[in-house]
Amino acid sequence: MYDLPHHKAKNEQDIINFIDQHPFAFLTGCDADNKPVVTQLPVFIEEKEGRKI
Repeated sequence: MYDLPHHKAKNEQDIINFIDQHPFAFLTGCDADNKPVVTQLPVFIEEKEGRKI
């Protein structure tokens, strides 16, 4: 994956806001027949002992 600076958020709150607005990620891969498969995964941010997990 390209790591281009113009695609990076400038601060942590921007990232948290984006995840709150778009709480799903895609996991992609191939099955045994080499056909593409995809599923959605929920993304949650929790704070525990002062740390975001």
